[in-house]
Amino acid sequence: MDTRQFLNRVKDEASLPDDRQAKNITEAVLTTLHSRIKEGEADDVEATLPTEIKELWEGDIGQKITKHLGAVDKLNKGQFIARVQDKARIATTEEAEQKTKAVIKVLKEAIPDGEVKDLSAQLPEDLRDFVKAA
Repeated sequence: MDTRQFLNRVKDEASLPDDRQAKNITEAVLTTLHSRIKEGEADDVEATLPTEIKELWEGDIGQKITKHLGAVDKLNKGQFIARVQDKARIATTEEAEQKTKAVIKVLKEAIPDGEVKDLSAQLPEDLRDFVKAA
């Protein structure tokens, strides 16, 4: 799956009106997910992504440094959705959850099943169940 296909799938799954919003919500979800898992697994997922999606996954320089230092944000599902909602400036928690689920669904389509399993194994049960259901 290339970058254009990835963002088009997000746009369709999340019922977004344009590419800019698809990229915005994708970045919010991917950077939040990236911050939640250990560096080695984050690198493994990144290796399977298209170039522009890799850039969204990595986040800004601050997030790259934090990840390199081994920091992991231990977020549960509620905290994860709240962070996405804040980053993407989404009005309601319900909408943030729906759009987050759409991005995760597309991510699961874009990366190998083994990476989905490895990524999920690092998540708390409520967030792991959310990812599995996406």
